[in-house]
Amino acid sequence: MDQTKEEVKNSKGILNKIKFIKLNYSILNKLIVFIIIVVGVYYVTGVNDLTVKGFELQKLKQQVSKLTEENKSYELKALTLKSYNNLTEKVKDKKMVSLGTDVDYLVVKGSVVAKR
Repeated sequence: MDQTKEEVKNSKGILNKIKFIKLNYSILNKLIVFIIIVVGVYYVTGVNDLTVKGFELQKLKQQVSKLTEENKSYELKALTLKSYNNLTEKVKDKKMVSLGTDVDYLVVKGSVVAKR
């Protein structure tokens, strides 16, 4: 009888250990699933953020190329407006008289100081 009581105690102890191990596996499995979910959400949000930034970068590159083309066209327009032929045509339209080639400049000899 004593032997059976000890066997029952041992079997209860073994059953308790098995239940504890099963309980630990249950907690471990839940922890692993939770970690997988957290890492998955973090990954998806990171990929989403990179995708959004990629689209924004693409739009900005398109805007830069468009502004570069506009800048080139404005520079070309400014050069044509500043050209000699364009200026001479404007002078003729305003009926201005050309100065010609006989230009005399005032030459000062020596240093001159005005005195009061």
